[in-house]
Amino acid sequence: MERVSVIFCTKDRADIFKDSLRAVLTQKVKPDEIIVVDKSKDDSVKSIVDKFKRRYKKIKFKFIKQKGKGLTNARNIGIKAARGDIICFLDDDTVVFKDWLKEILRTFHDYQADAVCGVEVRFYNRLKLKESKLLRSLVKLYNTIFGISGVFLFIGGVGDVLPSGFAAPNFLGIKKVMPVKMLSGHNMCYKRYVIDAVGEFNEKLIGNCYLEDIEYSYRAYKKGFKLFVNPRAKVDHKFTEVSRDSLPKLKYYFLYNRRIFFYDVVYDGRVTTLLKYYWAWFGMFFQFFAYSFVSRDFRFMKAYFYALFGKKSWS
Repeated sequence: MERVSVIFCTKDRADIFKDSLRAVLTQKVKPDEIIVVDKSKDDSVKSIVDKFKRRYKKIKFKFIKQKGKGLTNARNIGIKAARGDIICFLDDDTVVFKDWLKEILRTFHDYQADAVCGVEVRFYNRLKLKESKLLRSLVKLYNTIFGISGVFLFIGGVGDVLPSGFAAPNFLGIKKVMPVKMLSGHNMCYKRYVIDAVGEFNEKLIGNCYLEDIEYSYRAYKKGFKLFVNPRAKVDHKFTEVSRDSLPKLKYYFLYNRRIFFYDVVYDGRVTTLLKYYWAWFGMFFQFFAYSFVSRDFRFMKAYFYALFGKKSWS
């Protein structure tokens, strides 16, 4: 029987994390090991871990205080501490359903999978766009023209990564287990031998380390490992609200890390691939200009140009 390790990385979100940890521990099939890598300013997360540790004595708990910075650093710390044959990563705001781990393990067994992720049960509309048939049609046209896959359209197929470096990690709406080229980081699981082969998460990614999940899983795919998504392994990803003031900075991380992903993982040395990449960026210009125009906040344009030219700072 393969042992399962679940890794949580958290920072100053004890109340949210508590719900996520409880959901894992009340699974029909429980993990063998829980690892919590914490960057919080206080001991509230540790207190929660200690409480559950006393209740679930058959599960091994490890609490590690993170000294470095960033999600990728935290995940690498968790990997080094994990002893499982299957290593799962869960965001601290992800609440798994009762059969999540059972379905993950079934996918590994039935499909001889090397890595698996589940599906979130709802799409979180961070920009609070009012959806309509017209909006969907316009976004579909926009994504098609510029080679950008987004939350409204899976260009190139579900779970695909385009030559432009853009991808669609939102698997909402799929009906069956499917092979994919990348996984969604709020819940993803790897066999230990995959992690040994792929190595560490990329600590060059900045800020919130956006794209760390796609960057890592696509590296695994390119090494020949088989990745699957199972819609029956359900999770509720309870995104934390983002203030209007911080949104331009997050968009900067979104683009800057995409630049790293393209040059480190996607780019194959071909001029045509490079042209597709910059064509997609040209398309993103209109998106960021629209953000600036609608919000009257031209820091969105600052985010675009800082990321385009690789400026590794935000002030």
